[in-house]
Amino acid sequence: NIIAVSKAVKSNLLRKFSINPKNITLIPHFIEKDAYEITPHVSNEKPIVFSAGRFHPEKNYLVLLKAVNLLPEYNLKVILAGEGIEKDLYEFFALKNGVDLEILKPTNNLKELFERAQICVLPSIVDPFPHFMLESGIHRKPFIGSDIDGMSELITNEENGLLFPSNNHQELAGKIKLFLNNQKLAKKCADN
Repeated sequence: NIIAVSKAVKSNLLRKFSINPKNITLIPHFIEKDAYEITPHVSNEKPIVFSAGRFHPEKNYLVLLKAVNLLPEYNLKVILAGEGIEKDLYEFFALKNGVDLEILKPTNNLKELFERAQICVLPSIVDPFPHFMLESGIHRKPFIGSDIDGMSELITNEENGLLFPSNNHQELAGKIKLFLNNQKLAKKCADN
């Protein structure tokens, strides 16, 4: 038997490897809520849009930077925790376009970064079941994800997060703006 952590993973196993569906058990990925101590964070710093993961084309962080670039009136800061082949690309784009970007080394403890963040975003073009999405929920942060794979499996638009069409920075900018302008919706999604 094979355990699939999401419907997207099960679908990939069936499609790519022709595995008998009877041999696949779906057990959704989870995180232990008790492992995360949640403390409120009050800050005077500018609004932070946060994400964490590999700096790889699949994670598509350039779309996030392009979206924030469309929102200069909100004076946003982007914090990315991770490393990888696209780091220089992100830094170059941010410098060229005046996007406030802070890149941090990957760490197992993202608690402080989640506490500082106003919005968590995952703009991946492939992500069967992102751990970052689950952590955003545990930390009760408004989450925006692309409408692919595992994210669309768990996120119901305007119920427990927002979805945007994958690779569309204009739509992502609109979703970020929606959360910033509608704190009631942002809180509802974060709580759910």
